[in-house]
Amino acid sequence: MIELQYKMRMMGSLEKLMELLIFDRFKAAVIVLLSAVYTFGLCDDRNSSYDRLILFRCRPGEYLLSKLISNAIGVVSAVCISFVLFSIVLLPIMPLVGGDGMTQYFGYFACAMNFAGPLAYSILVGLLFGLFAVSVTSFGILAVSIFPNRYVGIAASFVAFYVIYAFTGTFPFSVNVWYLSSGVQVLNVNGFAVNYFYAIGIMLLFCMVPWCLCFWAMKRRKHEGWI
Repeated sequence: MIELQYKMRMMGSLEKLMELLIFDRFKAAVIVLLSAVYTFGLCDDRNSSYDRLILFRCRPGEYLLSKLISNAIGVVSAVCISFVLFSIVLLPIMPLVGGDGMTQYFGYFACAMNFAGPLAYSILVGLLFGLFAVSVTSFGILAVSIFPNRYVGIAASFVAFYVIYAFTGTFPFSVNVWYLSSGVQVLNVNGFAVNYFYAIGIMLLFCMVPWCLCFWAMKRRKHEGWI
């Protein structure tokens, strides 16, 4: 028991979190849970025709934008809070930052730690993965806006998650979403700010794709007289 605790103390909770992100131990489950929260609401609006009542008082684009923004804020907040809680809950058995050498795999980890501190760093990494989760769950919103079924929304997010990972896995290292969303340094440039904001920019671009498709689907529904 003492030996087990010693080994666990050699790894910090932040390193453990990064390891889980890299090796995809929980991401799919997180995506399914986050997708259910907001796609269910939009699906219920569609099936009950409640969205028609809302659209009497606002434009279709405003209604859709409010759904996408609330999804983005909720998903990013949930991921960041869960990352912080993960680090805090494990404090009795391991420190925030360990000394097992795993930080070498995460590039700008040490620089970011000096810049932000342990818990703030977990929020920064949470923002990266959170933005990726926003892009994936937005595909669920897109699916529900076309086929108003809860399970279609969850399935679309789940499939989009693995398709994006597999698709960008064939791209150069600098645009590989697997590493970008996990906080891994992908640029041959020293400095936390450059690497981090580059990753943020790529994640935002991935968010724009399903958002644009959602507006296209809404415009098509309006053109066909469904709203």
